[in-house]
Amino acid sequence: MNVSVGKASDRRAEDKQDRLRRLEADNLRLQKDNEMLLNTVATMRTTLNRLLERYVIEEAGR
Repeated sequence: MNVSVGKASDRRAEDKQDRLRRLEADNLRLQKDNEMLLNTVATMRTTLNRLLERYVIEEAGR
């Protein structure tokens, strides 16, 4: 009986390690996605500011 308890305990520990590895991989993926999205937002903000400047300059020249 001790052998089966030990095996079950080892299996639970392996399952926890596997889950931790998957969570760490997901975390890295989410961090990369977040960085990409932040860069996209920064680019969109820059583009919007350029468009607004151009629109304001064109409107002021009319």
